[in-house]
Amino acid sequence: AVVSTQSTGKASVNESPTEKLIRELREENAKLMKMLGSGGSVEQPVSVEISEEEKEKMRQELEEELKAQMLQNQAALDSARETMEEKLAAAKRELEKEKEELRKRKSEDERRKKLPYLWNLNEDPALSGIVCHMIEQKEVIVGKSEKALIKLQGLSILDEHAVIEVDFYPVERADPFLKNIH
Repeated sequence: AVVSTQSTGKASVNESPTEKLIRELREENAKLMKMLGSGGSVEQPVSVEISEEEKEKMRQELEEELKAQMLQNQAALDSARETMEEKLAAAKRELEKEKEELRKRKSEDERRKKLPYLWNLNEDPALSGIVCHMIEQKEVIVGKSEKALIKLQGLSILDEHAVIEVDFYPVERADPFLKNIH
């Protein structure tokens, strides 16, 4: 109970650093515009007498400084907008890339429904099903020769290790199992 009475919460707004920079630059621009609109006067009492020429010269210098500061702020604001636009464009490219991957996976799934295929098996379930060979021909040679469609490597693998003959192409709802493996 003592700890809960001593703790104080401070509300904060979740905003990205870019959004914070944009907000601060806009606030500063508004302040500078207000100063520029009031003739560049900073609301501080002047204790020393200044001639009208000196006041005009100081006002012009202050005006130029304020305009330069506003231009710098505007350039920083434009730069922040560009980086946000670049981030948005990159996000759109990434989304399109993910959509294309999804289309490819969907297309692959459709092919698996119609054609027989071979999947790799591994004792590690995370590595099983990674490699998929679609059987699109009546005869498929498995081995390490140049004419093998499914290439294998290893000491005991022959040039023509196996020949897979497909007697049928299954219809859309049929199970994609091979009939004869020699």
